[in-house]
Amino acid sequence: MKQKNGMGVYLDDSGDDKKNKYVVCGGILGDEFGLTFTDAYWSGLTGHLKNPFRSTECECQQGQFKDWKKVDCDKLMQDLVGVLNCDGMFAGLIGTAVPVQIFRKIFPNAHPDDPFRLAVRHVMVGVVRMAIRNDTCAKLCFEKGPNDADVRRAYDDACQFVFPSAGINRLAGLSFSDKSAPLLQAADLAARECFKAAVNRGVRPTRKPLKRLWGQSGMLEFDESCLLRLKNAGGPTDIRAIVEMGSKCHMNMVSSTPYSQTIEPV
Repeated sequence: MKQKNGMGVYLDDSGDDKKNKYVVCGGILGDEFGLTFTDAYWSGLTGHLKNPFRSTECECQQGQFKDWKKVDCDKLMQDLVGVLNCDGMFAGLIGTAVPVQIFRKIFPNAHPDDPFRLAVRHVMVGVVRMAIRNDTCAKLCFEKGPNDADVRRAYDDACQFVFPSAGINRLAGLSFSDKSAPLLQAADLAARECFKAAVNRGVRPTRKPLKRLWGQSGMLEFDESCLLRLKNAGGPTDIRAIVEMGSKCHMNMVSSTPYSQTIEPV
């Protein structure tokens, strides 16, 4: 389906406190017009809060939620997840998780910020691939933070690279805002779900929010084989190398029927 109004992409980072397990770039995307409804519904549920919504605080009863009852925090989380998968609206979730220790093993001389730089570039490549598939362009919005310069460099790299079959530059703008923007609050929730999916894999069951959002999520965790492919192709901040890693290292679309399952690269 063509994105007639263009695609809006709202992104945030996530990870453990010391960034020594996983670094994540993730968020939400969708038709720009459709996301105006997501924005409105989200605002309706969070407008009474003193501060912008943050999923970690809500789930762990921290910050502005420290005096809330657990049942009320859970209800708010459930309602906000419901906004993202509400019938008649579509907000897809996207995310890339980079395992820091494996990354350091493959790239021992890399800059400390290179795992994040890779995650940002990989997400941008995924956005471009989806924009090409849907014959549209995408506007990106990131939360303001200490890595803004890295994000700008990644965006410039992606704009300058000539993607196969793109025809035109599929990235139509980059902006930064803070968590007062409802769609960046939603991006916070999506990025955290990507992080929790990676850190809990093989240890704990899939979390309830991600179970509900599974059918509209495209999240990838780099494994050692993908990082080795990346090393052989060029390096962690090389857009060409990321593009050329192969379909196993990019998101895929899964179309299922009662009789078959087809997997197509995004």
